[in-house]
Amino acid sequence: MKSVKYIGVCLALFFANSTWAQNQDFGFWTAFKVSQKLNKKWSAFGELQSRFKNNGSDLDNAFVQGGVSYKIAKWYELGAVYRYSNNGEMDAHRFDVNNTFKYKIDQKNALSFRLKFTKSYVTHKIKGERFRVRLKYQFKVNKKFIPYVKAQYFYTRVYDFSKWNLQRYSIGSEVRIAKKNFIDVFFTYQFEYNVFNPLTEYIFGLKYKLKYK
Repeated sequence: MKSVKYIGVCLALFFANSTWAQNQDFGFWTAFKVSQKLNKKWSAFGELQSRFKNNGSDLDNAFVQGGVSYKIAKWYELGAVYRYSNNGEMDAHRFDVNNTFKYKIDQKNALSFRLKFTKSYVTHKIKGERFRVRLKYQFKVNKKFIPYVKAQYFYTRVYDFSKWNLQRYSIGSEVRIAKKNFIDVFFTYQFEYNVFNPLTEYIFGLKYKLKYK
């Protein structure tokens, strides 16, 4: 019953604050990620990702990123990430600082809260600064199947961080296919807010993960 209760709460988050816009699109995201646990405190990762727009027919953005994280406490982790991306017209560089707080409810249920600050540069000029807040709930069915739901909120300096400009809701599952091999399958609904001609997107995603300990 406890699991049903948490799933209900997270599904409510998933459908909350829905805003329908005339400008809509279907997208497809693919990714390949490798992570390595260096020791009890440090871990690192690298990732390649491609994002397609216009019903998945055109490349919207492609990027490579990598970062490290340090476990300060059992419930708190601090991380730094660098991303290089290209949308076919220009290059961009992004630097992230992640603060992740985790709470293990029991052996199967877990919650996490992440506060991320990002700063992007295009041709040596600041493109934008954002605060991103993410809430995540996951339920471990067994060692091979871990479904989850996530809600993310994006705040920008344009509004002095007083209003969001994007909301993102995801539901998916991580599936173990071999000892260190996982596939993450998800569906994301996101919409812009407080911007001119806001875009609403429905995205299917597939990520392949290699995890080394």
